[in-house]
Amino acid sequence: MAASNETYAQTPLGGQIEQNVPAPVQGDEFHSNSGGPTTTNQPGVGKSPFCRQRDAECGGTDRRCYDEAYDSAGIVLPVPQMQDLYRQTQGRIWIRCGVCGNNAICWPRPGYQDLIASNGANNPPSPAQGSRRDGPPTAPERPAKPPCRAPSAEHARLYQEPWLGNPQLQQALKKAGARFQSNKLGSGRDMAFDEYTITVTQMPAGLTPESLLQQLGSTTNATVDGYGPAGAMFDRVTRFVRRQKGPLKLGELIDIEIPGDPGTVQLVELQPDHFVLQTVTSPEMGTHPVSGARQFGFRRVGSNVLFYTKGAERPYNENLRGPGMLAQDNAWRSFMSAIGEMINHWQGVVDLNTMRRDRVDIPCD
Repeated sequence: MAASNETYAQTPLGGQIEQNVPAPVQGDEFHSNSGGPTTTNQPGVGKSPFCRQRDAECGGTDRRCYDEAYDSAGIVLPVPQMQDLYRQTQGRIWIRCGVCGNNAICWPRPGYQDLIASNGANNPPSPAQGSRRDGPPTAPERPAKPPCRAPSAEHARLYQEPWLGNPQLQQALKKAGARFQSNKLGSGRDMAFDEYTITVTQMPAGLTPESLLQQLGSTTNATVDGYGPAGAMFDRVTRFVRRQKGPLKLGELIDIEIPGDPGTVQLVELQPDHFVLQTVTSPEMGTHPVSGARQFGFRRVGSNVLFYTKGAERPYNENLRGPGMLAQDNAWRSFMSAIGEMINHWQGVVDLNTMRRDRVDIPCD
């Protein structure tokens, strides 16, 4: 199984599990021709007993331990099916795969349930049964739905919304009486994938990209308001109102005052170079005008720094796609231009003509 997608990152996984390559210990082993075997270091997981229970089907796999680590339910399927799904999705479908007897065991990423089901991958025939089936013939399987062809890997991840299963985020929503407003609620409507960027050739003295991104997240309007017509425009059409003070905190809710149609988002991912906001439905603001996720961040391109915002969204009301997307476009154009105006004001260097906008609407289930 050369395409088994094994990884050996030293980063913490869900449930405080770390995946590494330590000396052999009692535990699960995956022999997948990827340099293995690997084991799971199990002193965490809240002392979960699942990490000490063997799964007989796969000859000892601590399946539920990995389920908790990856926040995904492991499935057993024939190796050809696993490889076919891998090819169909250019490798994006699996978090990790390994050997399970004559089959494979894989942990899928969120967003691929329909594709897995349409391929009949949840209940493969056991090696003892082979391919023979008793009883009347069944209808042919419906063809697999192609994955959503997002314009980039980051857009595809925003579309998949992997954070929806995070219990910490769910608990924060429950406490506030809110709930996720996933883009899947608008199944059948085209997804709008966009990206707005501006290129900084020199940051102001004493200001790093990381610190500016933190300011843009924690004091969004105050950071760009007052810097040219763009800053004033953004402040008029979009106001971010955090429900708590201080540094950004994963799971916090932020109300967005939009003239005529306000909404709420949750901070679902926070890294030094980016953060992600997911739309939610809240008692105070009701439904958000769009359903989906938006990422804010920066990346270094040679000696330059490119700031961006990119989204994967559907309009909550398809009848308002035109005016709603026009309002979105005005907001993010002015936001990126205001960032450039602010950096120039503080003696950095930005050519405002480097502001770029790309958007494509794609049919996605």
